[in-house]
Amino acid sequence: MRLAAAFATVASLLLASYSWAAPAAPSLGPRPGQIKNFVTFGDSYTDVTVVSNNGTQWPVYAAGYAHLNLFPFAHSGAPCSQLLTPRPFPAVVQNELPEYFAAVGNRSIRVNPEETIYTLWIGTNDLGPNTLLTGGVVNNATIVDVTKCTVGWINTLYKSGARNFLYQNRLPLYAVDSYPNRFWTAERNTTAWNLFINELAVSGNEIAKLMLQTLPASLPGAHIGLFDSHSLFNDILDNPSQYLNGTAPLNITGAVHACRFKTDESTSDPGECTDAEGTDRDSFAWYDELHPSEQSDRVVAREIANVISVSPEMRSMNLLTFIRSVLAISPRTRAAAHGPKPGQIKNLVTFGDSYTDVAKPRNNGTQWPVYAAGYAHANLFPFAHSGAACSDLLTPTPFPSVMQNELPEYFAATGNGSIKVKPDETIYTLWIGTNDLGPHTLLNDEVLHNATIVDVTKCAIGWIKTLYKSGARNFLYQNIIPLQRVPLYSVDGYWNHYWNQPRNRTE
Repeated sequence: MRLAAAFATVASLLLASYSWAAPAAPSLGPRPGQIKNFVTFGDSYTDVTVVSNNGTQWPVYAAGYAHLNLFPFAHSGAPCSQLLTPRPFPAVVQNELPEYFAAVGNRSIRVNPEETIYTLWIGTNDLGPNTLLTGGVVNNATIVDVTKCTVGWINTLYKSGARNFLYQNRLPLYAVDSYPNRFWTAERNTTAWNLFINELAVSGNEIAKLMLQTLPASLPGAHIGLFDSHSLFNDILDNPSQYLNGTAPLNITGAVHACRFKTDESTSDPGECTDAEGTDRDSFAWYDELHPSEQSDRVVAREIANVISVSPEMRSMNLLTFIRSVLAISPRTRAAAHGPKPGQIKNLVTFGDSYTDVAKPRNNGTQWPVYAAGYAHANLFPFAHSGAACSDLLTPTPFPSVMQNELPEYFAATGNGSIKVKPDETIYTLWIGTNDLGPHTLLNDEVLHNATIVDVTKCAIGWIKTLYKSGARNFLYQNIIPLQRVPLYSVDGYWNHYWNQPRNRTE
């Protein structure tokens, strides 16, 4: 469903990235001492007025550590845009950006673009309850639309003269304990929530990274940094003794202010709360069931201050895990920009699953590759297998997979001479993903190595690289159909050959 949209978008962006080349000398961001002003946008993680950690927010610490003037515009509860994930709180697009432009216009703030860095930490409210997680969106918005909105924040500020940006990606939102709390008390499938919020956060972060990589070519003079909050918080949770320094036992799943509610209890009730006090608070990674603790915020502030103020040499050594420079990129000259010439292709080599398998046609007739080869007068060499996933190392199924079976079968056939194809006269196509996303795999978390939609998409794109190394040059990548409209996944779905167990059809 929404996973299919993420799969298609990550795939298309990865494909597009193959047409770009990075310059020889990468930029390491601002020079030490260059940045004097810090302008912040975002939600409750960044709001310095309505403080979510019941102490001091990270922008205040960061501005202090780096000796910067702080200009805060974040609002608690903010989504990126009310036109995508509406909420009864100010949004980045409709409120925060206009407030900034108004302040600049009336000269209540004055900032030199070269001396100013703009940061955005947004997405928690777009992904969570009452928005993407539970379907509370407008205009059929997906994680793709929300991510485009956040990246669009850079474009909007760039047009006003801004040049230095820091994009903070989403946390591992699945990591904190889940029980009825002040953010949600209605009945829910906690396992499904945990899995889906993980997919949303991970795929959204990957989509953002790929979108950011395409920006500098169209924004001359822009310096765009990607602060990997997701990796930083995973490290805090995996190695708490390196970050948390309170006097209570270290706690990465509970919260400083933990409030349990009864199912369907009003969130305006106080709940049954337990609170850590004094220096015990600094033993917790989370303040409540959603927000980082003040100690975690100090860690964020320290790392961001280092990004802004330390020398490039120190930055590249100490922050490699957490800060990834987004390099300026330029188009690579491509002679065959419009694909094969008419009459050039004589061979069609197909890979995929039951949608493409010509030996076991699941349409009870003739599969599309047979028709396509006939229409185009091409020789057909089919290697697709029904039930295939991309890799058994990610989403294992009891059927041959692309990586472990189909590609080796193709290489064996070319190696023993049973098929002979010229690279310039051959096009290779892959239609895969339905089995990776569906029942018994990503949809209900039957995966290996904590595989996500990002891993599966990288696997599918890796099919191109594997064939390219063997001499192939022409590829056709077929993305995922709108699976939410297939009877199996439809809200009007019914028990069938593929799944006959109870399920929440809306989710």
